[in-house]
Amino acid sequence: MSFAISHRQQKEFHQHGVTSVDDLITASEAEELRDRAERLFRGELGIGIMSDEVNWQEEFHAPNDHRLPMRKRALALGIHPDWSITARSAIERTA
Repeated sequence: MSFAISHRQQKEFHQHGVTSVDDLITASEAEELRDRAERLFRGELGIGIMSDEVNWQEEFHAPNDHRLPMRKRALALGIHPDWSITARSAIERTA
């Protein structure tokens, strides 16, 4: 799968540090990652090693509130202790 980043997306990324890319992953991959992220917040780590970041677990967050900055940061931290997330994030998606 290949994709192109538009000038608007490049500008947005440089200004804000983030941008969105439509259809970067499939719907089934999104569902798998969503499920895995919820399990991470319950402390179910894929490699069995507890991170030194303990404030990402669900008891520190309002239930189902995905707007919290720490929850978003925690998703980035989830790449480290979980092989299924690492596999999805490490796949080369460009031609």
